Amino acid sequence: MKKKNWRVAGVLAAVMLCESLFFPGLAGVGAGLLKVQAEGTNVALNKTVVTSGDESDTWTGDKAVDGDLTSDAGRWSSGDMSGGEAQWLVIDLAAEETVAESIRVYFNAKAWSTKYRIETSDTGTEDAEWTCVYELPERESAASPLDGPDVMEASDMTTNKLKRYVRFYFEKRNLEGWKCLSVREIEIIGTQSSTL
Repeated sequence: MKKKNWRVAGVLAAVMLCESLFFPGLAGVGAGLLKVQAEGTNVALNKTVVTSGDESDTWTGDKAVDGDLTSDAGRWSSGDMSGGEAQWLVIDLAAEETVAESIRVYFNAKAWSTKYRIETSDTGTEDAEWTCVYELPERESAASPLDGPDVMEASDMTTNKLKRYVRFYFEKRNLEGWKCLSVREIEIIGTQSSTL
């Protein structure tokens, strides 16, 4: 077993040496294979979350990034939106930059948002300068997203380079649902640099 591991390491080293000697324009491609393996992780999982409000002490913002897609307790339920108030949730990605492959928002039951935007900022405060990276066009209340999550691919975003903080700004809710909106999970799939 040890001999096999040494052979694999030797082959990888030889490939990297050859590409740097004979193909200088491609130098680092072998090393890039290691980077590819690190891509595709949910960088929002178990990160720190701040919200505009919670319906109760049970359905708090941290539940939107806990990885639980099934239990009733594993979701965030926002503050009251029946008067037309917007609600928001901010995730601290704990990195200077995140390159997002996709963002997925899983809503619970009929408590989905019919209009929202995703923004990013260096500071994360409410009065921060937020840059919009995606805006969901307003959909009819009856247009259910329950067949799966709302999925925003990198090509759907104005930029897929996210700063440290990402805010989900929910402007409107499904009027046929509850007075609050409910997010079962938010996933940000991508890679990070300079993690804090």
